[in-house]
Amino acid sequence: MLPVLIASLSVYLVFLVAHIVPFKLHPIQARTRTLTLVMLFCTPLLYPAFYGARAILPDVPALRTLAFVTNTALVFLLLWFSYLLFYFAFERSPSLRFLVETLNSEQGRLDPEKLSARFSFEDVIRRRIEQMLEAGVLIVRDGKYCNSAKGQNIGKWGQALKSFFHLGKGG
Repeated sequence: MLPVLIASLSVYLVFLVAHIVPFKLHPIQARTRTLTLVMLFCTPLLYPAFYGARAILPDVPALRTLAFVTNTALVFLLLWFSYLLFYFAFERSPSLRFLVETLNSEQGRLDPEKLSARFSFEDVIRRRIEQMLEAGVLIVRDGKYCNSAKGQNIGKWGQALKSFFHLGKGG
């Protein structure tokens, strides 16, 4: 199991360093797509990482090698998905935005009116709808927003998960 962790963590560290480059070069609109492309670029590195970590193991039969490669890929993907959750919690969290606006205020505190003036809920909703339109999960039909086929599928998954975890029916 140690070689699995060594191989997947080494490639994950390459991903962490590599993903900074596109974000530092210019502002990126399609963040999820960019992170996915960087992850896909790093995935082939699992192969040499596997052979580097395999040097730790004695001669291994083919079935055990397959299990090792599969486990390495799974650990790497779990790390990547965990990072996405972490990243988007910071990138899109209204709570974090409230905290940052409060920190950036002159006295380090804001009353509700000043917070609302700095952080417009209408802007948040408009920005979110624009992102959903760009991602192709929402479309405009007869002047109203509706789910695309992709949005329908994601919505059904979300609805099933909300039902499973008893999180209520609404959004």
